[in-house]
Amino acid sequence: SRLAVALPTLSLFVSLMTASDPLLSVEATPRLTPLWALKAIWLLGVGANSSLFRFITVFYHNIGLGTDHIGFLQMCTPWVTFVGSLSWAYLCDRTGAYKRVLIATNIFGVVIVCCLLIPVVHS
Repeated sequence: SRLAVALPTLSLFVSLMTASDPLLSVEATPRLTPLWALKAIWLLGVGANSSLFRFITVFYHNIGLGTDHIGFLQMCTPWVTFVGSLSWAYLCDRTGAYKRVLIATNIFGVVIVCCLLIPVVHS
């Protein structure tokens, strides 16, 4: 945590010392996300996934899937996660739009999970 505080201060100091106009270099310094916020997001994400995937097989059984289909879906989950992570990381690296991709994928994920609440899905 000390390093997270020291790095922006050090980068500001270096930019002030090397720039010809210090006021312009202060505005160009990006703001870093606090480490506690990243840890909180990670904790909430892991907690949500743990809660969902612990009971997802019960949900699959309640909507009428057989054990062979449930096993296939459970087998596909890590592979889809792996390929999806690589694809989204590639998209972020190519476009540089990290925040937009993160927000769009989170909204899309929430919409997909909320669609499971629609009665048509259960029939």
